[in-house]
Amino acid sequence: MVSPDIVLSRSTALPVAEGSSATYTVKLNLQPTGSVKVRVSSNNPDVKVKTGSGTAGSYLDLTFGTGTWNDAQTVTVSADSD
Repeated sequence: MVSPDIVLSRSTALPVAEGSSATYTVKLNLQPTGSVKVRVSSNNPDVKVKTGSGTAGSYLDLTFGTGTWNDAQTVTVSADSD
């Protein structure tokens, strides 16, 4: 059995200026046999991630299922101002 890979809308670094935000999308390249959880995180306390109308934090979990594996989920990355 082949496991699905993560597909990002950007293949290079995502620059985020201090006090601003940027977005990218995440989806899978193959249909999984069950639910797949992808954790998006930051190890920098000044950088937060969120999706949709969710609360920004140091990480978030994206869940893909057999019917939603190819639906791109948008992630917003923001950098706090000092």
